[in-house]
Amino acid sequence: MTPRSFFADLAYGRAAEADPKVRALLGQLYPGYPITPAPPGLDLEGVDLVIDRPGFPVPVQVKRYRGTLHPLRTALVFLEDIADLDRGTPGWLWTSPADLLVIAYADEPLALHLPTLRAIAAERGEKWGPYLDITKTEGRGGRIWYSVVWRVPLREVEGAVLTIPKEAQGR
Repeated sequence: MTPRSFFADLAYGRAAEADPKVRALLGQLYPGYPITPAPPGLDLEGVDLVIDRPGFPVPVQVKRYRGTLHPLRTALVFLEDIADLDRGTPGWLWTSPADLLVIAYADEPLALHLPTLRAIAAERGEKWGPYLDITKTEGRGGRIWYSVVWRVPLREVEGAVLTIPKEAQGR
C-alpha cells in the first residue's frame, strides 16, 4: 500500500471548500446567509466553513471524494472511524463539531446531517465490516500513519442525506 501525501490530500480538500457547486448547494440550504471560512481554532477541530446565521451559525465540514455520486446505486460515502490507528485517535466522524457534512463528489456535491450520520454509524458500524478499509498517509518528516475508514454505500446512510441528488429528483 503506497502512502498518500497528507499535504496533497489537504490541498485537494481545501479546493472543495471554494468549489462553486459546494457554495451553491449551501446557498440553496441557507439562502441569503454569508458563507465564510472557519476561524483557525474551529478549523483545527474539523469545521471548514460557517454559514453565518445570526445567533445560529451552522458549522460545515467539507470533504472531497474522488468517486462519483452518480449512479446513486454505486455511490460511496467515505467515513473516517479512526484517524491514527497506532494512537487510537478517533476519526473526524466522531470528533468534528460540524452540523453539516458536504461531500464534493467529482460530479455533484451532497449534504448530510453529521450528527445523524454519526448516530447511524454508531448503530450500524459493527455490521459494516465489508466496507472497512485501512488507508496509509505520509506527513511531515516522512511520518506514516494508518487510518480506519468505511466506504459505505449511500443507501446505508440515507437517513442523514439532506439534499436530493439530481438523479433522484422527480421520482
